[in-house]
Amino acid sequence: MKKAIFLVIISLSLQGFSQVKTGVYQSNVSLDFEWNEGVQVGDGNVYNKPLLLHITNTGFRVYKKPNDTGNSYPIIYIGKDDEGFHIYAVPFGDRFEIDGETAVLFYNFDSSTGWYQNSIEYRDLEYISNVPIFDHE
Repeated sequence: MKKAIFLVIISLSLQGFSQVKTGVYQSNVSLDFEWNEGVQVGDGNVYNKPLLLHITNTGFRVYKKPNDTGNSYPIIYIGKDDEGFHIYAVPFGDRFEIDGETAVLFYNFDSSTGWYQNSIEYRDLEYISNVPIFDHE
């Protein structure tokens, strides 16, 4: 029993070292896509306004400016895939992937087809700070 507890503790502690660098990233381009059984439908919607992603070991937040609360999502680290993306589970079957340059939130999982119906891509990520910067006016 002591060995099992020790292995769980080691696994959880190593998990923190293998995740993407925590902090605040800026994305200048985000894209919304619809999917039908794994195939992208249309060209999607492109937004060229800056967004900020605050990523920690336990969640991420997407917001527009420093004092904005934005939208927050809890995450659990799953591992790294063959393409170099760090994969996170998000509640309700959603999935978050990030490789340091691009982040993708897949949502609206269709259990009958086994595919996600929507995604949001955050491209050209730039790491700007290890903690959020708050403007106090």
